[in-house]
Amino acid sequence: MKALYFRHLFQNTARGVVHTVSTSGEKEGFCLCSLCSDGKAFKEEAYAGDLFRLEGAEVSILLLENLHPEDLKRAGNLLKSNQVEQVFIPYGDAAAKLPELSRAGKVQILNAGETVVFQEKDWNVWVKCLDHGSRGNLVVYHGPSESAKKGKDCLMAAKPAEAELPCLACVKQEDHACGMRCCLYNDFILCKGHNGKYDGSYVLGTLLLGNADLRTKEKELKEELKPYLSDIRVISMNESGCDGKASEEFLEFLGSRNKTFDQFYILPGELEGNEKVLKQILKEGPRRLPFLTGPEAGVCFSGFLKNRSEI
Repeated sequence: MKALYFRHLFQNTARGVVHTVSTSGEKEGFCLCSLCSDGKAFKEEAYAGDLFRLEGAEVSILLLENLHPEDLKRAGNLLKSNQVEQVFIPYGDAAAKLPELSRAGKVQILNAGETVVFQEKDWNVWVKCLDHGSRGNLVVYHGPSESAKKGKDCLMAAKPAEAELPCLACVKQEDHACGMRCCLYNDFILCKGHNGKYDGSYVLGTLLLGNADLRTKEKELKEELKPYLSDIRVISMNESGCDGKASEEFLEFLGSRNKTFDQFYILPGELEGNEKVLKQILKEGPRRLPFLTGPEAGVCFSGFLKNRSEI
């Protein structure tokens, strides 16, 4: 079936977030990969690089922040084995010293306060580097462009990504065995409330808050995220969801536009100090669903956009 297929994958890492989004349609595909951690070693599990499942894929955008040295090595291996078009790194980050960066098409070390906005193959991308002393923090939004959504219906499913049914990071237009296998053998949450009377307002965007200090950067982020607020479906938090950096008001702001749709929150399971944020998410009601990634499972969001006239 001709459609724009997409897959958002949050791998099963305990202390950080390895996130990939892949699309495939009539135009060329798009793949974004983001690695963000607290810089400490993972316990009793594979390092992030062993979980990419990006064999041979062309990576449009690679984002690196605050990685453990072993994960930096694996990021270097990814740059060796895959064609990478663009790399974004916050100022002061050790990833900027990777020798393999010379293999990438373009490398941008973002300065404090710098924002990059662009569209890549029907996908909007917004990257902000926040000032955080000697080393910056990246905040990222991505989601389908208005032209990709116009005149289309959409279906999306959220389900666990477990070892028994391993997810492939990349969507292939000619091979949908991964998605069909999950439909048959996995329990999942089906999201399609954005169709019908909500025509044209598909809620498919992902916001990666990483290690941002939301208490000190709340006002700045609220202003810059206004254009994307109604499109946010998935929110990923590393240290930004922990005591000292989390903000109740900011979380309320993120959910203020889409109270009738399910909104998903992804947090590393073994990162200490996120209990208050988890409680707040649950108190917001049944439409706010937290997922903790860990050695047992990650989370996969996949689906498609299809022309309404062809259904």
